[in-house]
Amino acid sequence: MIQFDFITYMEDVAIKLKDIGHNEFNKRFFRISGIAGLEELIGELPDAQYPALMVVENNEGRISDNLGDNFVDTPSYEFYIVTNYEFADHGARAAAKKQCKTIGQKILAKMLHDSRQRLHGLDLMQFGNIPYFPVGPFGDRAISVYFRFDVNQSSGMVYNAADWEV
Repeated sequence: MIQFDFITYMEDVAIKLKDIGHNEFNKRFFRISGIAGLEELIGELPDAQYPALMVVENNEGRISDNLGDNFVDTPSYEFYIVTNYEFADHGARAAAKKQCKTIGQKILAKMLHDSRQRLHGLDLMQFGNIPYFPVGPFGDRAISVYFRFDVNQSSGMVYNAADWEV
């Protein structure tokens, strides 16, 4: 089974999704280390075009025993859709959040399609519970919606007696 490559997949999404349209002249794809590292994005905001896709590089996960002959590794992946709005315009802020959510749902719909087609290592993506919520405002009138999803995969975890001193 192909392992899911989150960063490569999401950069491809940012390039191909018409709502984002990332390229070297129209910078709309960013990598951050987490929401605590938001200053990374804020530093990029002057060059950013909106809406943008921001992915978190430091994924967390879980290892579990499926009571079979293989342990399961379930990393969690996170991304934000970011846009801007006119400051102090509550209607514009609500519309910006709705736009971010809609773009995020388009990305999830593509992932579901790819999962059903067994493409890009998304065969075992977990669609049962995908949280999302708004984040912001921050920086220069930016606002975002956060999404998190999980993809099961083989952990490759094996006990090897040769690794241990007796």
